[in-house]
Amino acid sequence: MDQKIITENHSKAQTPDGKSWTAYKWLMLLLLFILIPISLACCSSSWPLRLFVSGLALVYIASQILLTRSYNIYHDDIGIWAYSGIFPWGKGAIEVKWHDLDEAVYFHKCWSWLFISCSIRIGHQFKKSSKTSLTHMHKNKETNLKINDRHQELVNTDGL
Repeated sequence: MDQKIITENHSKAQTPDGKSWTAYKWLMLLLLFILIPISLACCSSSWPLRLFVSGLALVYIASQILLTRSYNIYHDDIGIWAYSGIFPWGKGAIEVKWHDLDEAVYFHKCWSWLFISCSIRIGHQFKKSSKTSLTHMHKNKETNLKINDRHQELVNTDGL
């Protein structure tokens, strides 16, 4: 499913909230301190091999960055949608309809609190084992409040 479908088809689709910059920290550390030095050390005699290994490392990092950027969370008239994926065979969405929503909670860990990112967990009312968790999300405190306010509004007005 494409993200454009949701924003075009539903009248009240909210702006997507994606990953925070803290989700990229391990990728940058991997690139700087592991992949580049290994590619330089293991292939020091042959520059074409070094170029090939470095290119593979950069392609891997670029694909991981694109995958991380693809995580988005929406909410609209139907429910809450969490999207991810960059390749057609890897794209997907998780949806929790408003009438099935148990709760949406956000929480911080030490570093995420310090760098203003948080994790969100969206619970399903009937499947307690089915919880959607997204880490290192940007502005998720506000998103969580919007989701819970919208859910409470629907419960109070019998919109479910």
